[in-house]
Amino acid sequence: MYQTKLSKVLVSIASLAVYAIVFTGCTGASKETEYVETNTNTPLGSCATLETVDTSNLVWPAAPAEARVQYLSSLSNDSVCINGTYTTVNEKISYPKAVAADEANGIVYISDRFGLKAINSADESVSTIAGVADARGLAFANGSLYVADAGSKSVKIVTGGSVASEIGAGSLQRPHGIAVSGGKIYVADALANAVQIFSANGDNVGSLTGILTPQSVAVNAKGDVYVVHNGNPRVNKYTADGKLAGTFGPRCVSSGCLEKPKGIAIDSAGQVYITDMAFQNVQVFSETGDKASNFGGPGTQPGTFTMPNLIYIDGSDKIYVAETGIHRVQIFQALN
Repeated sequence: MYQTKLSKVLVSIASLAVYAIVFTGCTGASKETEYVETNTNTPLGSCATLETVDTSNLVWPAAPAEARVQYLSSLSNDSVCINGTYTTVNEKISYPKAVAADEANGIVYISDRFGLKAINSADESVSTIAGVADARGLAFANGSLYVADAGSKSVKIVTGGSVASEIGAGSLQRPHGIAVSGGKIYVADALANAVQIFSANGDNVGSLTGILTPQSVAVNAKGDVYVVHNGNPRVNKYTADGKLAGTFGPRCVSSGCLEKPKGIAIDSAGQVYITDMAFQNVQVFSETGDKASNFGGPGTQPGTFTMPNLIYIDGSDKIYVAETGIHRVQIFQALN
């Protein structure tokens, strides 16, 4: 396991942050070229001054309406600007695809183009988890991290910082999103156009079929399953026994529709959160598909998005959004 230190810019995911860090430049490499550096051990140059932006009142919807979501903090390339100098490239967050969190131990897991990282907010360390080829989806449950590994066409189960077991090899074609609920593991298989369902010991116990390039999957407390289509932008809702209960988010050019949905997650109140790369926001629906609200919008400042990818909600209703376009993960709090 590779390990290094992360900058003290990181805040504890258990506490509320009121300032966000904004990068103001770097000598020796431009912001554009630093993102496309190859995975070497060459430092990228010295860092310019970091500025703070007050985010204490960054909520949605804005006052005087009752706030439903509040910005907390972010993890990004800027967070590894240590003592005025960038660390090696493979320590950075680069094109993050998916995120999950071990709330009890303060660990955020991020999959990006350099591999699978574990960021510990307590001691600010960053560890790289070996044995995962191409992590496309992440879920944390039962003390373990479940990884949809498209490279190995299987699900890797990570316990104690290393791969402990593997399921689905031979039956999965291109695993993407993943959810764990009720003793079952749900895997969105983008190539098979289906969601494959496994028992805790790895037996294939069912599937949901006829889904065009499924990207992500989420399960609510009732056992209802929500699946994001990529080829046909919408969400399918299935009952716990696998019956199609409806669809929502028709394609159109206004918020409230779904133009390019990617990730899906569900909070403790049953609200459904969907990232949309076209609108560059997170759209929130009721469990029946009625539009409730949205937050975000295009941009690079805290609370805005550039290519939001997969989304994760932990047991305390903290919302984690992996932003592929700006190499960061933003963290919000649902205020249900």
